Amino acid sequence: MIEMITIAWFVAGLIAGFLHATMIWRTAHRLTAWTPVLGMLRLAAVAAVLIAAALSGAILLAAAGWVVGFATLSMGLVTRRTNRTDRSSIAHSSE
Repeated sequence: MIEMITIAWFVAGLIAGFLHATMIWRTAHRLTAWTPVLGMLRLAAVAAVLIAAALSGAILLAAAGWVVGFATLSMGLVTRRTNRTDRSSIAHSSE
């Protein structure tokens, strides 16, 4: 039988993966002065979840959750349709 803590670690990894992919996507599309700091915070958050899971003996579950969350959101962001009337698309189409 699956324990509640098992599900909790998987969900924690899933959330960490979703947040990681979202923050990478936003960083790639909007470069600011805070980009390096946000990169370190992103890595620290993922590391905190994985280290806490490792200390409780559930590293594989958290890592699997992270992979599922990261891959699912990454594929969704890559394959989604975008608005082709934005300035960058218009600039590239006129070249």
